[in-house]
Order: sequence, then C-alpha cells, then structure tokens
Amino acid sequence: MLRGVYSSISAMLQLQAKQSITTNNIANANTNGYKSESMIEKSFPDHMISNNDNYKNGVATKQDLGNLNFGVKIDETLTSFVQGGLVNTNKDTDFAILGDGFFTVTDRNGNTAYTRDGEFKITSDGYLMTSAGYLVQGTDVRTGAIGPIQVGIETDIAIDQEGVLTIDGVQSYRFNIVEPNDYDSFKVESDNLFYGGNGVRTVNRNQYSIKHKQKESSNVDIVQETTNLMTTLRAFEANQTVVKALDSTMDIVANQLGKI
Repeated sequence: MLRGVYSSISAMLQLQAKQSITTNNIANANTNGYKSESMIEKSFPDHMISNNDNYKNGVATKQDLGNLNFGVKIDETLTSFVQGGLVNTNKDTDFAILGDGFFTVTDRNGNTAYTRDGEFKITSDGYLMTSAGYLVQGTDVRTGAIGPIQVGIETDIAIDQEGVLTIDGVQSYRFNIVEPNDYDSFKVESDNLFYGGNGVRTVNRNQYSIKHKQKESSNVDIVQETTNLMTTLRAFEANQTVVKALDSTMDIVANQLGKI
C-alpha cells in the first residue's frame, strides 16, 4: 500500500508542475511573440520484486514476483517555436519576423538576449527599444558597426525590399536576426527574453522576412491549453482520491486489525 501512495504522490507532483506550465501558457496567450511550453514526463525505472517464500526441501529460496513501477517524473520542459500569427498595428515602430530567428536586444545588465516581440518604442534620445525598455541591436549598413539602433525623434521609419531599416528614406540599419545553435537549451526568462542556446548564428535572409507595422502574437492554442488544464485537474483529483483511500486502509490496518 505504501508503494501505491508513493506512485500516486509522484503523479500528483508531476501533474502540479504540468498545471503550472499550462496556466503560464494561458496567462501569456496575449503576450507578443510568446512561445508556448509543454512538459514531458517519463516513468521511473521498473524494479523487480522478489521474496524468499519459495521453500524447497525446507529451504527458503528466492523467487521473482514481477516488476513494480513507482510512478512518473518530470523529464524536461519543451518550448514550441512554431510561428505565431501576425497582427496589423499600423505603428511605425512595430516589426514582426515571419520565419526563423529572433531580434537581438541588450538587457539591463548589459547581457545579450533575444526576443520575438517586435512591438518597439523609441527612447527619449531616439533609440529603438522593446516595450520592457531593452535596446534593440542592429548593424549600421553605412559603417558596419554593431550596436543599438538609433532612429531619431519624429522620423519616417520603413523597411525596404532588402530588409534594411530606412530612416527618412536613407538605408540605415539591419536588424541582427539570429537563431540558437541548440534550441533545446534556448530558454525564456523574464520579460519574454531568451538566453542560452550554446551560442547563436546569423539567420540566412532567405529564411525570414521582416514585416513592418505588424506584430507577432503568441502561438498559444487557448482551446487546447484549457482542455489540458481540465484533464490535468481531473487526473490530480483521481490520484488524490487514491491516496485518501490507501490512507484510510492503512489506518484500519494499523489501528483496528491490531486490536483483534
């Protein structure tokens, strides 16, 4: 019975973690460029159960009773990098990536980070920044220098056919669009920023295009996530019922049968 309790509790812990991921997906359904996550679980290794109750010629010998599994555990959390839908905004500072890659930004600690959220704003000194205040990085096509993109104040911003950011009709910057070398280790942290990936590489220009005055919505399937949440809750309740039943049975064994 104790083994049954362990199996059910391990399942409840796994379901609790799964519910946390699902609710986070639902909470970010309207977050620009958000990439949904899912959890992969796997079983604990099977263990052979045996005893010495097999007597031959009065001698106890070992016999195998069969395999026993102690439930499931969390294996890993996966991120879906499927393209989100594009939404027209008619704002000069909004951009969306159609295809592979991420915008490059600098966080408050000076570290390089990456995002799919292209709903940008302009700082008081004319630099392009994310809605959370991180400077957007690009390459100055006039000098080849890599750094923050400065578009100025009240200027005409556009993207030409070559994917170059033009300011008042002058080719000025190209966004630094990159992708990780290892998507499995590329993880999102605060403010919808990605880090890691065992380094990044520049994305070939034929693998993406920059859409101006548009933004990418999240790739969360709200109907599927709601279904997942309900399924997880029902499974949790079922395991909770099993634990209560086993606990009641052990109480009878310990406190009532012992009196007989």
